[in-house]
Amino acid sequence: MRSWYIFLLLAVIIYACVDDQINEPQSTSQTELQFNLNAPSSEGGRSAHDISDVRYVQFSIESEDGTIAFTKEQLEVLEFSGEFISEPFALEVGDYQLTEFFLLDDEGNVLFATPKEGSELAKLVDDPLVIDFEATEDEVNKLTPEVVTTEASSAADFGYGAFGFEVAEFFEIQLTVMVYNEDDQNYELVEAELNIEADGELIVEESLDAATNDVLIKDEEYEDN
Repeated sequence: MRSWYIFLLLAVIIYACVDDQINEPQSTSQTELQFNLNAPSSEGGRSAHDISDVRYVQFSIESEDGTIAFTKEQLEVLEFSGEFISEPFALEVGDYQLTEFFLLDDEGNVLFATPKEGSELAKLVDDPLVIDFEATEDEVNKLTPEVVTTEASSAADFGYGAFGFEVAEFFEIQLTVMVYNEDDQNYELVEAELNIEADGELIVEESLDAATNDVLIKDEEYEDN
């Protein structure tokens, strides 16, 4: 009988050890990636800008299975011994694809970009996007995408939908609505509905609180009504 107890005890111990190994979280190895910046080739066209005007790298990366790892991520550009590199960033060891690559100035304007395969400007570089690369452990992995100046070219020429964002201009006004209370013989704040039309179009429609309200109006040319 005692042998059965010993057998069952060993079985429980073995099961517990195996269960712990199964449930133990799998650790993922981390590594670093860094971009090296090279001046555009002469085939990329003459430009009023050079690499020294670049302040940021903006990029997008997907994993091997198409999962987005980084989207429009920005890194600061550093000068080191006359060379321009991005600050390194961490990612997991594995296979990836670089899907977007831009070089920006300090105001966020795109000065250079890497064309995508099949685009009009893809012929100007040896390795257009998408670029496959492997992030290996125990070293700083380095990529040097070729870039072309964006001057005199559209985003579509590079294979992109757009280089940036259109910033909407607006102006702000502050409104308060008050009515005279005859009982208290004083003005008091009240809620109200605000509608503003311009050129026959309703451009503002919002509810106002019994307080000072900030109202934003799109800055456009409107005809006098």
